[in-house]
Amino acid sequence: MKRLMDYYLNTWKNDPYRKPLLLRGARQIGKTFSVRELGKSFAECVEINFELFPEANLVFEKDLQPERIIRELSLIAKKPIQSGKTLLFFDEVQVVPKTLIALRYFYEMMPELHVIATGAELDLAIEEVGAPVGRAQLLYMYPLSFIEFLAAVDESLLVEEILAYTNNQEIVSKAKLMCLLREYLVISGMPEAVIQLIATKNSLCCAQNNLLVDFVNQRSLILAFLGKEVLAYDYPWLGKHQKSPYRTKFSTQNYSEFERVKSYPLYAVSEVISEGDEMVKNAISFLIKK
Repeated sequence: MKRLMDYYLNTWKNDPYRKPLLLRGARQIGKTFSVRELGKSFAECVEINFELFPEANLVFEKDLQPERIIRELSLIAKKPIQSGKTLLFFDEVQVVPKTLIALRYFYEMMPELHVIATGAELDLAIEEVGAPVGRAQLLYMYPLSFIEFLAAVDESLLVEEILAYTNNQEIVSKAKLMCLLREYLVISGMPEAVIQLIATKNSLCCAQNNLLVDFVNQRSLILAFLGKEVLAYDYPWLGKHQKSPYRTKFSTQNYSEFERVKSYPLYAVSEVISEGDEMVKNAISFLIKK
């Protein structure tokens, strides 16, 4: 499944002025998958997961000399690490926060080496040791946007229509777009749920996966995404006799926001495609390119 992040990672790879990359974002949104996909464009991709390779933790306890670190990591991974040919991928870096400090020296002493660091609790590591200011780039990854969802369910023509949309034109596929938007809101933008939707063609089945069961248990979060109208009836996957606690307790402001989406289905995506933002448009074009 292609993501908008794939475009930004490829842009980073080809930037002659790139710096080591910190990829931030919540759990289970596809960070590791996207980096691995980027790794396929290198001669070698060396992935060091500090939870799976505890011996790699000791490498950063001696000193932060990049040449020594690379030499020892090569022996652990049993793969060569060469500048310009290898993607060095540090995962779960919160286990070894000193990795973030080491990125500074990778940038200063081995600037041609492609290095990416990520982790589900990366922000905690940054709070502990700080980010290498001026020595690393930051990218934040989110769950699938509505645009990415459309591309994933093979609705690229709708994406092209959105890209060509202007305020003074009528949307030919408004009903279909609204239907897809509601489906997207129900299953969320978590990649696992979208993959299940593609496989089963059943959005309610997707909503039963563990990710969304956890999400349902956090009902206050649901209210932030859905409105009174969506939660005004029982969902089968909430349980046979379980009713929405927000049947009467809903936010007028949130309901107003939902009405905007209902009457204007492009509201969910139009604000991120601002006029003249060529990089966003290029990323979306990359997303739907066959």
